[in-house]
Amino acid sequence: MNISLDALNPEKNFEITRRNEIDRVLEGVSAAQQVGFAPIKINAVAMKGFTEEEVVPFGHFARETGLQIRFIEFMPLDADNLWERDKVLFADAIIDILSKEIAPLQPVGNHDPRTPAVDYEFVDGRGRIGFIASVSRPFCMSCNRFRLTADGKLRNCLFSHEETDIKAILRDGGDGATLQSAMLQCIADKREGHEINTARFIQPDRPMHSIGG
Repeated sequence: MNISLDALNPEKNFEITRRNEIDRVLEGVSAAQQVGFAPIKINAVAMKGFTEEEVVPFGHFARETGLQIRFIEFMPLDADNLWERDKVLFADAIIDILSKEIAPLQPVGNHDPRTPAVDYEFVDGRGRIGFIASVSRPFCMSCNRFRLTADGKLRNCLFSHEETDIKAILRDGGDGATLQSAMLQCIADKREGHEINTARFIQPDRPMHSIGG
């Protein structure tokens, strides 16, 4: 189970979500643990100067609860188009903070290069931290992911400017072969990289909350 939670501090959480629901969220996380969901991954977007003070509390939270905390570098998928590279709290900086304030982190072995997250654990074995470092450590060349959006569109990359309308194919009576062909073509059109770190990058029109999936 993946849960988005960018801040544990109630005031900061309210500033981000515009809702005073942090207690209900944490109760829900605890309930998910009690009924046996595993692993439970808490996804937190890391922004320099905004959620930086949440890094250490999340590190302790991982150690105290056994939950996996995954820090996601702030990506240019925000609705307000306010993304700037200087606002990204890079994975290396988070590792330094946690290593100094809590305990040294070390990479977990047997990493699958096709997965977005790279996992670390504290050297004493208490607490696992993952990093989705799309900006500072692009993994495009080994990425095998694509996404079906909440409105039935297939995207071969979060940063894609094109979508394949799977819902329209189904509603027009398309058979399995037609659907398969459309999906394979979408994947074949996947670009070699998102180009965030180049002057060629163009931010997609749809923000993350609109993409869903």
